[in-house]
Amino acid sequence: MEVGHGAGEELRVRAAHTGPLDVDDDLTGTGHRRRKLLDLVRAGPGQDERAHHRAAHDGRFARSTVCLCFMTFRNLDRCTVHWKGSMERLRSAQWYEGQDRNAYIHRAWMRRGVPGDAFTGRPQIAIANTASDLTPCNAHLNEVAASVRNGVYEAGGIPLDLPVVSLGETQVRPTAMLWRNMAAMATEEMLRANPVDGVVLLGGCDKTIPSLLMAAASVDLPAVVVPGGPMLNGTFRGGLLGCGTGVWQLSEEVRAGTLSQEEFTRSESAMIRSRGHCNTMGTASTMALVAEALGTVVPGTAGTPPPTAGCWRPRTTPGGSRWTWWVPAGGPRRS
Repeated sequence: MEVGHGAGEELRVRAAHTGPLDVDDDLTGTGHRRRKLLDLVRAGPGQDERAHHRAAHDGRFARSTVCLCFMTFRNLDRCTVHWKGSMERLRSAQWYEGQDRNAYIHRAWMRRGVPGDAFTGRPQIAIANTASDLTPCNAHLNEVAASVRNGVYEAGGIPLDLPVVSLGETQVRPTAMLWRNMAAMATEEMLRANPVDGVVLLGGCDKTIPSLLMAAASVDLPAVVVPGGPMLNGTFRGGLLGCGTGVWQLSEEVRAGTLSQEEFTRSESAMIRSRGHCNTMGTASTMALVAEALGTVVPGTAGTPPPTAGCWRPRTTPGGSRWTWWVPAGGPRRS
């Protein structure tokens, strides 16, 4: 069986277009679609190209100017009134709307495993996930992502996994800070380049939440942060161990001769007790709480350890579905 199409089939495809095909068609679509894309670009000194801005300006992406509903958990469901649920109001419509060849390709390649009505008005929600075995503090985020996917589906959206650069503070040399801006730019460009209407940001380790927030602010998509949460305290010699501070204290005791090398090595297995990022008030915990103070996190979840039930409940029923409504509602968002 021959795969592909002949000249006659190509002519029929051309007949379905609103304008002639040309050498740029594979990139920009027909003349009508090309004009729409060009109109969406807002170029200027220091400004990013934001293909969704026209949607916000002409009412196709309906949202309130200042959406403060997210500040209280009991009011999250009010944000649903800001989104009208029409494909024409969504940024992803620039990819999926229409009957030309490019829209066909965009839809057809994404139909694997998604509902039949995925491209008829349902918001496309990226899940920017920094899970990595080389970032131990974020290793559990795939479990969190599975719960977020359920919440997005229940809210009427289409969840889309988007693995992004993950920076592990304890493993990356010479320092994770060297790559934070690179991680932010990589995430930003993937969000800008893809047909997504909003993003859920999964982070935990020191530089991951800042890089994710920097990316979301630069591309100016509606975004919410799901912090990985701090690990549980370990215990050693009858006292609590603070991850990120205990190791320094114990190493100084070895230098002072008050702790043997054998005991120091034994404490290693007690230092990291559970999933989650460092539980002391270091960068990871601070950035998660800052993200919550900025209104991008469901109140009360930034400091909840992953092993506790309370950490998962807001990511699933019923809170998770209301939570993910923030994204199509247009907030939290930079502008």
